[in-house]
Order: sequence, then C-alpha cells, then structure tokens
Amino acid sequence: MTEFNDVISSRLNELFAGETDYMTASKLNMSPANLNKIRNGKQQPTAETLKLISEKYNVSVDWILGIKEHKDINALDLTTLTYEQVFSLINALYDSRTVEIVDRGTKKKPHPDPDYFKVNDPALSFMLRRRVALISVDESYFQDWIEKHLPQYNGLPLLVCTKEMLEYFQDPSIASFKEGDWITRIKEYQQKINSQDNAKGDE
Repeated sequence: MTEFNDVISSRLNELFAGETDYMTASKLNMSPANLNKIRNGKQQPTAETLKLISEKYNVSVDWILGIKEHKDINALDLTTLTYEQVFSLINALYDSRTVEIVDRGTKKKPHPDPDYFKVNDPALSFMLRRRVALISVDESYFQDWIEKHLPQYNGLPLLVCTKEMLEYFQDPSIASFKEGDWITRIKEYQQKINSQDNAKGDE
C-alpha cells in the first residue's frame, strides 16, 4: 500500500507544483493539513477527492492512481484502441463534415471511393500537411512538432464544417498561418459560435 500511496503522492506533487498548500486546499475544499497528508503519501484521497481533483485540474483519475501514463482526461491511449472506437471516430468525422468520401468517378457515372478521404476542416488539413512535410525532411522534425506544438491544440473543440465555418476560414493570409495563428483563429470562431448560441438562447 505504501508504494501505491507513493505513486499518488508523486503525481499530486507534480500536479500541484507552483501552488501553495493553501491555494490547492481551497480548490479542493479541504484543510491544508489533510492536503499535506495526501501529498506526503500518509493518507489516500477519497473517491470524492479524486473526482474533484480530476475536475479541477482536468486530469484522468487513472493517471493520479498510476494506472495510466496519459495525464489528460480526454487523452487517447493509442495502444488500446479498438476497431469500434476507430470506426466511431471516423463516423463522427463524417457527421461533422470534417471528412468526406472522394468521388473518383465521372459526372455521368459517380463512383464514391470509401478508401479516399477529403479533409474539409482547414486546421486539421494544415496539421496533416505539416506532418507530411516534416516527415519528408526528417522524422525527428515531426516528433519535435508532436512534442512542442500538438499540445497547443489540446482542449480546442473540433468544429463542424458548416458553410459558415468554411467561409470564416477563407482568408488569403491563411496560406502563411503558423500553429499559433490557427489556434487563435479556431478560438475566435468558437467564441463567435458561442455568442450566437447565447443570443439565440436569450430570444
């Protein structure tokens, strides 16, 4: 049990780094003394406390307990993906119009080919093109991009590819966009959509 507590203690100390015990305890509705016991591995957090830590810090309970290495609550464990999960993801991308099947036939004789996808989402298209470009130079460049830039997209919701969304991203300057530009543009569009939804709710 001590080793288990040590794992929890190590992960919580990593999570709470940069905060005083008072700040963290206030977030978790507990006394600094109880927090100190948990941080030092002298006491296990209750299920309720684990749930609260997960919600406040957006981390997986499995990560806190040392069961998984993925900290992010929404992280995909690529080593355990099933066909059902992958199909459900692709199906959801169809529904959101992020991807579509390319028609490889003629106007007179259409022939949609399910093995060929067209990526409609301009930001996702940029990311995939970035992957190809970096790997073609050196795979280590792509791994560097994965470590430095991909985390910046964490928490950004996948947008539905409506006509309005695609028009919003039709901008000549997009050709020179970098990671930060795409992230800013996605956030701006999401704020616009949220404002529109709130305005409709007030009607």
